[in-house]
Amino acid sequence: MTEVDLIDYDVNSIIAIVHVLKSQGLEIDKDFTFQYHPPQFDADFGAAIVNRHTVFSFKEGSVASWFALKYGNQVQE
Repeated sequence: MTEVDLIDYDVNSIIAIVHVLKSQGLEIDKDFTFQYHPPQFDADFGAAIVNRHTVFSFKEGSVASWFALKYGNQVQE
């Protein structure tokens, strides 16, 4: 699986991206998976200690490369 990490996309944007992938014939849990991670804040200072991000994992490296070019920030194998 090839992972693409989308940094600072809100949850509504992620849902829209998933709909695009599904409309192109990709299936969740077969061709790709995704995990949304909300931001985490320091309780004392209110500053974000972890930015929100979503990790998409793709079965096919070529699909991950296309996705990263279209939406992404970082690709990891």
